[in-house]
Amino acid sequence: MKRPDEREKAYSIFGPKRALSESAAWASVVYSLVPLVGIVFVPVSIIFATVSFIRGNEIKVTFKLFLATLVILCAQLGLWWLLYLIPTLSEQR
Repeated sequence: MKRPDEREKAYSIFGPKRALSESAAWASVVYSLVPLVGIVFVPVSIIFATVSFIRGNEIKVTFKLFLATLVILCAQLGLWWLLYLIPTLSEQR
């Protein structure tokens, strides 16, 4: 049996010493990757990224969160557009 000082260190997905608003924004970005349902989390991630920016957290991290959110928003809107377009095309035949 290993002694407590010999155990491996725990690994955190969100990284050490991140602000709560950054962690919440990152989690919202990850949850927004779910197709079609994820559109709900896009505004949440924008709000948390804005809070993170206002509080003066790392600018690079906040910029990456905004950029990821915008890319995911475009993908989600494309999926919703396809959801509308496919039945419309089948009715034209």
